[in-house]
Amino acid sequence: MNKNLPRIIISIVILAGIGIFSLINSGSDNVLNYNDKIVDLLTAMDNSFTNYVSEFDKYYERKAVDVELLDREANKIKEVTDRTKNDVLNINVPDYDICREFHRVALNYIENRIDFYEVYFELNEYIKIYSPSEMHDLQYVDNKLDPRYIERDIIIDELIVVQERMADQFDFEFE
Repeated sequence: MNKNLPRIIISIVILAGIGIFSLINSGSDNVLNYNDKIVDLLTAMDNSFTNYVSEFDKYYERKAVDVELLDREANKIKEVTDRTKNDVLNINVPDYDICREFHRVALNYIENRIDFYEVYFELNEYIKIYSPSEMHDLQYVDNKLDPRYIERDIIIDELIVVQERMADQFDFEFE
């Protein structure tokens, strides 16, 4: 028997262990980077809604609304949301079921946001005619937006659950 055989076997086991450890860490880093990219894109998309919502809130307060500003902001939302969808579609998804599931839910969230801006365009036309608002106008607006808010909240809950499962699977934490 070769005296170096035990040493070679031990070396192979150590190298295999290092290789597996590197692969696991590499996979975890890859998943964490993927998660961060998706979260950054969704956050930037959501931030694009801020100016529209601030002006739109005046309608609920029965104040005059700058509909031209709403139109401009709705167009910005559309541009950012469409770009976000394209960016998310072009992200390299790590080859794990949980990542594919997270990707699917992120795209569902983007589709919900697209649905919002389409309704915003429709509401802008309504506001041009019916401003300042009266109670029945606010009911009309609520009937248009409430189903989207409900769907958004369901999708956000699903995003959180899937993201937590991904964090558990790859042993990282979110701040």
